[in-house]
Amino acid sequence: PGYFAPLKPQHATDIRRDTRQGLVDLTLNVKERGKNTVSLNGGVSGFAGSFIGFGYATNNFLGLGETLSFDAQLGSRQRALTFGFTEPYLFNRPIQAGFTVFTSRFNFNQGREASIFSGANLIPLFNQLGRDNYLDFRQNTTGFTTFVSYPLKNFNRLSLTYRLQRDDLTTFSKAADNLFRFQNFLGVSGPNSLEGITTSEIVPGFFHNTVNHPITPSGGKSLFASMGIAGFGGNTNFLAPTVEGKYFKSVGTRGHVIGMRMLLSFLTGYGGKVPPPFRRSYMGGETDIRGFEIFGIIPMVWIPDTATVPILNDNGTPRTQVLLVEGVEREVPQFTTVPVFRLSFPGGDTRMVYNFEYRIPLFGPVTLAPFFDLGFNRILLKDQVRLNEDRAAELNAMFPHAGIDRSIRVIPQSQALRASTGVELQVMMPVVQAPFRFYWAYNPLRVETFLQPPIVADRSFFPNRTSFVDGVTRFGRALPFFEKPRIFRFTVSRTF
Repeated sequence: PGYFAPLKPQHATDIRRDTRQGLVDLTLNVKERGKNTVSLNGGVSGFAGSFIGFGYATNNFLGLGETLSFDAQLGSRQRALTFGFTEPYLFNRPIQAGFTVFTSRFNFNQGREASIFSGANLIPLFNQLGRDNYLDFRQNTTGFTTFVSYPLKNFNRLSLTYRLQRDDLTTFSKAADNLFRFQNFLGVSGPNSLEGITTSEIVPGFFHNTVNHPITPSGGKSLFASMGIAGFGGNTNFLAPTVEGKYFKSVGTRGHVIGMRMLLSFLTGYGGKVPPPFRRSYMGGETDIRGFEIFGIIPMVWIPDTATVPILNDNGTPRTQVLLVEGVEREVPQFTTVPVFRLSFPGGDTRMVYNFEYRIPLFGPVTLAPFFDLGFNRILLKDQVRLNEDRAAELNAMFPHAGIDRSIRVIPQSQALRASTGVELQVMMPVVQAPFRFYWAYNPLRVETFLQPPIVADRSFFPNRTSFVDGVTRFGRALPFFEKPRIFRFTVSRTF
């Protein structure tokens, strides 16, 4: 199905009768559809940012039903290339198998991305947190996946996927450096700890699906369960079980549809290692809790670090000393290094998402959908978000009286339950086979608080009280964290 043009009844067959044997030969006049598809697209995505994309696919490669595809995407946040091949009927049995090869570069700056999606310059707002207190990093990824699946009875399917992936990270802020370099996810520290992060993972899965349409369903249910297991030849070890259920039901006679989704996932390391931060959960935005910023629902922690602060005279003026600079005596400000706690965003190990929609067809391809989203993203395994031993030893050698250990302090407010409700206007676009969505959301459950960092540098770290008060003001002040009560967004594709 899908490989041939529709048959017209009057021209569908050539009939040849064999009157001697009482047989009839029917020859179907079929015409193969165009195999090749070329697409050029663009838009705004919560994950990729603003982007343009090119795609090519042949849907009946070699005339045997195979699919060969190539996709390229260039965005403000992500650049990606993917090449894939799928064999739908392996060994003359209903076994689907294939592979993909991919490479991508992902740039993330919290202040810039929030500005892009709000349509306003929010960088000054993020600067209130401190330039080094929000994430700014680049992730380069290359790898491949291979997969096989087999259908069972009663709309069930088993699958097995293998992924080999290498990641290299470059950090541009202290928060990102602390998040990636000093956490004990590889058991390795130093300048090369963010290069060559290799994940070798197998993912067995089970899928039950009776949903009657992949894009605009009006009935049915689905259940997907998988278990990611990493540690076969790479340098990361983790287990990642995921369960997702969907339910759709037609209501009344006017095409109204109720849709619901529940997603649960968990992540844990083993064998003395913990999952890398980029495999942890980052929620918020069009794919889960719509009223919040992309990656905005993240557990936040205080992580031990160092900071350089100026030494002041008793009257508040900078204390200086005379030094030879290029052969000339100059007055140079004096500084001291003190222990501090910086804000960091390690991602969660446990998440829950619940979505509800009531889809009301208006006319043609236009649908109105009131919605309600609920969920949380939390760190339950606090012993798996710790400093590596070398970094903890380095800090204690610098500040032996500070009593710094490997633990990281989770901010309880950041793990709160979030809720979002609103209305969404969906316009189905046949060319892209996905709806354009305009939605307005109000967030009845949100976080509005000030984040107070622990103060570890006491008066003994400073030569006088004035310098101490200035240091506490710089690195011990409460940071404002107020999530937006409402939001308006445009995007393409569905939440579920």
